[in-house]
Amino acid sequence: MLVAAAGNDGRCIGPGTGCARFYPAAYTFVFGVETNAKFSNFDQDGPTFSLYIDVENYETDAPGVSVMSTVPKGGYRALSGTSMAAPYVSGIVALYNETRTEFETNERKFGNFINTKGGTFIDALAAIKAEPKPILKLVGRQVVDSIATNKYQDGQFDSGEERSEE
Repeated sequence: MLVAAAGNDGRCIGPGTGCARFYPAAYTFVFGVETNAKFSNFDQDGPTFSLYIDVENYETDAPGVSVMSTVPKGGYRALSGTSMAAPYVSGIVALYNETRTEFETNERKFGNFINTKGGTFIDALAAIKAEPKPILKLVGRQVVDSIATNKYQDGQFDSGEERSEE
């Protein structure tokens, strides 16, 4: 499972004016990591929906402000950015893979991480303990009163009429 930082331009993934996808985090097969800081790129429509046909989005938030990191020529410094947040998620993925030894698809892993998000950030323990339950949601519906002999075009389903669900 690939994990990548979403970028630090403060831009939405889009589509829209001023938005931009940040690769590789935007790819559907990569777990994209944001942080809750103002500079972080973000997914305005959330991790499970996208206005892009190819469903590109970022999946989670992780701490990424004032993270202690090593610097060239030795020493440490507090750094901020999605590149500081992504290693947290990589560690959680490694712990998840070590703890849950049964074979799981990346889709199921994505679902467990996304659906168990606690508060602002990814919740490692909840994801590890997750037992996914199928959820079916009706996005919308439309009734078509299509029978010409129906004198009561009342918006109700009658025998022989068509229905369209999105």
